[in-house]
Amino acid sequence: ADAKPVSGSVRISATATIQEQQIVRHARYGAAQERFNFNQPNARNPSVQARLVSGIQVCVSEHEAAPAVLTIGEGKPLETSRGGILKIPYQYTRSDKDSGGNLTGYPIDFPPNTTAQQVGIGANEKGEFELRFTATTVPGTYTIYLAGFCQGMQYSRNPDATENAKVRQDRIAKILEDAQTKLRELQQLSQQKQSEISAATTRLNQANTEKQQADRNLATADATVKQADTVLTQKKQQAEAAPDDEGLKQQLAAAALELEKAREQQKAAQEAVTAATARVETIAAELKKAQEEKSKADQDQREAQTFQQQAQQEKQRADQFYNQKRNESNRRGINVSVPSNNLTVTVTEFPVKVESSPERVELVQGEKKEVVVRIARLYDFKGNVSLQSQFPGGVSGIQIASQNIADSATEAKFDIVTQANATVGEHECRLRLQMNFNGQNLILEKPVVIAISEAAAK
Repeated sequence: ADAKPVSGSVRISATATIQEQQIVRHARYGAAQERFNFNQPNARNPSVQARLVSGIQVCVSEHEAAPAVLTIGEGKPLETSRGGILKIPYQYTRSDKDSGGNLTGYPIDFPPNTTAQQVGIGANEKGEFELRFTATTVPGTYTIYLAGFCQGMQYSRNPDATENAKVRQDRIAKILEDAQTKLRELQQLSQQKQSEISAATTRLNQANTEKQQADRNLATADATVKQADTVLTQKKQQAEAAPDDEGLKQQLAAAALELEKAREQQKAAQEAVTAATARVETIAAELKKAQEEKSKADQDQREAQTFQQQAQQEKQRADQFYNQKRNESNRRGINVSVPSNNLTVTVTEFPVKVESSPERVELVQGEKKEVVVRIARLYDFKGNVSLQSQFPGGVSGIQIASQNIADSATEAKFDIVTQANATVGEHECRLRLQMNFNGQNLILEKPVVIAISEAAAK
């Protein structure tokens, strides 16, 4: 689980010492040419089509953990003998507790002539399976593993891609929402500027009308001043011609008053024209500004509308991409190979070890001797061990009674009895220890040399 990310090839070498020389051989590699399922142990099915390859590539990914891990054993080698039964624990761990599926384990590379059945693990997290070794199992040290095959595991392919697609979809949806909001604001601004233009146009028309009226009033005032000035000039001339005429003097004073009054009216008319002109210019400037702002708002609105359309199209593509990735990552049942770790298993010959037994017994014809056989029991073997002897052909006069090493006992005593006519010489006898270990009949033979010498003559 804590392996570092790596990609490379695996090389396997074997080293042995032959005739005091170290020999190294490199493994050759093969690859299956087609998909296959594991078979029942000891099944007589056709071999898997395979071919030689130059190497085995191994890649450890940091982006995804194994969907399931199958572990067998307890981290230490196991040992038993022929006839023994190994109960091997397993632990099945899934990265997703809801992944389901039915896991079946197939023991692989166990010793020949071993009874091994497929293991129905299912969804169990813990359990054990058995390897039963027969009397004909070939002793040795083996490396076994449990080839797990899970059918119907619910697997989500690349959920990270779906999450990333969702993030992108939400981001583009926000861009589209902002674009729509901005377009509405620009539409409202354009309408506002149009209202301002309409109002300014109305006010400008009114101002122009007022200016025209002021211009007419000014023209009238100018004419009145001119006429009053003419009258005043005439009255001056008349008054100069008749300086003593009081009536002319009064008319001159009245003409002067009328001229002054006309000039005041002219001044007021001129001020009205100036004010009207200024108001027209102000309103015209406001109208121009509103028109420019309206033009800019319309341009911004067209650009915003184009951007909104692009965002809408991109949103559709983002929705399609997200739906595609979501469909791809939807849980679906797949078949997954889940190989376990390796486990070293050693199978020995017998569940007992002879710790002491006579290798040579010397007797004289007619003599009797007691011998002792001691054993060490292994692998929780507690059964009875029977002791029998077998002499070579042509040997007579020697008797060894059959004995038993009782359940859980570790030694047996028996007598070797020779007759007076026992065959003289050294005879290799086979001491046979026979036992039944879990229904398997096992025979351990130990050679014993019985040396018979001729009795002294009386």
